[in-house]
Order: sequence, then C-alpha cells, then structure tokens
Amino acid sequence: MYNVFFGLKKDAFRMTPDPSTICLTVKHREALAGLSYAILRHKGFTVLTGDAGTGKTTLISRVVQTLPRDKVTVSLILNSVLTPSEFLEAALLDFGLRDIPVSKAQRLEQMRTFLLGEYNQGKICVLIVDEAQDLTAEVLEEVRLLSNCELPDRKLIQIVLSGQSELEDLLNRQALRQLKQRVEVHLRITPLTAAELREYIRFRWVVAGGTMPPPFDESAIASITEYSSGVPRLINTICDNCLLAAFSEATRTVTAKHVEEVALDLGLKAGRQIIAPTAAVRGEDGRSGAVTAQPPAPVHSTNGDAEKPITLPSLARYDRTTSQPSRLSRWAARLGLAS
Repeated sequence: MYNVFFGLKKDAFRMTPDPSTICLTVKHREALAGLSYAILRHKGFTVLTGDAGTGKTTLISRVVQTLPRDKVTVSLILNSVLTPSEFLEAALLDFGLRDIPVSKAQRLEQMRTFLLGEYNQGKICVLIVDEAQDLTAEVLEEVRLLSNCELPDRKLIQIVLSGQSELEDLLNRQALRQLKQRVEVHLRITPLTAAELREYIRFRWVVAGGTMPPPFDESAIASITEYSSGVPRLINTICDNCLLAAFSEATRTVTAKHVEEVALDLGLKAGRQIIAPTAAVRGEDGRSGAVTAQPPAPVHSTNGDAEKPITLPSLARYDRTTSQPSRLSRWAARLGLAS
C-alpha cells in the first residue's frame, strides 16, 4: 500500500520467512554457521532454540537454501502437531518418497533403504523439524529411534530440532534423557540488542529498495525498541503498521507518536505485556471521553474433544463521531475506501 509513497520496491517488513531478508547479526551468523557445521560434519542431533519471533524459521530457510544441493538431501517438517505414524510419513514424503507403506516396520525399512542409497551416492540426509516444542514425547521417541539409522563410523541421518524455549524444558524431562544425551550441538538465538535493532531496520529497508536513511526518527527507534523487546517478528509488525500510519497522514517521517498509536492498537507495551486499548467516544452530553475497550469474547474451537478458547484481536473501528479517527480509518480515507 505504501511502497510507492516511500520509494520501496517491495514490503520492507514482510512477515514471511524470506531468506533474502535475514539480517545476520553476530548471534544469527553463529547459529547459521553452527547449523551448517553440524550438518556437514555429521554431528547427528542439533537443537536450535529461541523465543517466539526471533527468526528461527527464517534461519532454517537460509540454511536449506545455502546447503550444497548436490551433497545434501533435506526433509523439512513445518507442522509438528503429528502422531508418531504421521511424523514418519511426513518425513518420508518430504524426502520425495511415495507409495508409503501402512506398516510402521515397512516404513522404517523404507527409510533405512533410502538413507543407505543416499549415503552410497555421497549425500547427507537431513531431517529438520520446525516448532519442535509442540512434538509429543511419543514423537520425540520416534525421532530418537530414527537416529539409530547409522553405520559404525557415521550417522545416516542428521536431525535438527528447532523450537521455542519450551523445547529445552521438554528435553530436560527424565523420560527424554536418552534423546538429550544424543544432542551434540545446541544453538540459541536471543532477541536483538538496541544496536542490532537499529541495524535490522536499516538492513530490511535497503533490501526492500529504500534509500537511506529509513524514515524512522530517533524517537521512533527508541519506542520500537521498547515495545518490541528486540523480537524481529514484533519489529516487523510495528514498523509495517507505523509506515501505514505515516502514509495515511501523508508524512514521510515515522515518529514515536506513530509507534505509540500502533502499540495501542496491537495491545503492546514494554516487555510485550498486553494492555486493553482505549477508544475515544462521545457521551450523551456530546463530550469526548476515553473508555477502556472490553476484550473481545473468546471464540471456541472444537478441535478434538476439548474446546480451547481463542481470543480474537480487536481492531479500532471507524467512528465519525470521534475527534481523532483511528489509524486504519485514516488509511482507508487516504485510499478512498471510506464512504
């Protein structure tokens, strides 16, 4: 929406895990090098952990993209909510195998035959599991058993488990001690520092075709640091919405005011705690006042026997009686979408 206005060739803060947009901070370079080293040196089990939104999936995409395709065969599992049988089937399918047997014993034999065939061709087979913190203990046991596919001097399959910090707690369970003992490399990604955050915004801006410097002034950078806590996913969300807010006002400078407005809309404050957004309203006497918006009623999912509440995010609505229309309404008005 705002790309032409800011002179961008594409979205600067797109949320998809695009390997070309990864800003390699020191910690990301170390993780990238560590993953490549563990895979190419046949280390067997590697674990990558980090808080939600710190860039693990994007880093995994970059690793898959940079590994030599003539030497490495990759099976990437993005949906980790699977039964043990489904997990093995998903791994085989992403290795490119078809006609998957129904029998578990036959599936394991098919996997071993495939791994031996790739080994005889001089290739390294890698199984990468994203969002591994959602794996059940039963599936993790299947993962451990897969690692038994080995020769006297080498593992036939390299396994990478990538997940949020809860994965570490999962691996620390007594029942999974055999799996944890097999982990040879454990890499961690932490949130960006203030200096890294500034460089991250500059990098994303340049990659998107923007001219330097980015349109975020010093007050905006400070506020983004405060509200994002250095988490790249939140940085992307805040920056994208701030550019939209500035565009709606026809200004090419993003200030702390825009960040505060966006943080309020998204229900963010320092430390990523949730606050209830406020909305300007007029009482019966016609005067404006501020009231705390009530959180939306939970919607229940009937996935399985137990219902789980899902809280839907609230969006500021366009109210012509308010003295200050919402950011979304200003954007709609600028695009000629408001009636």
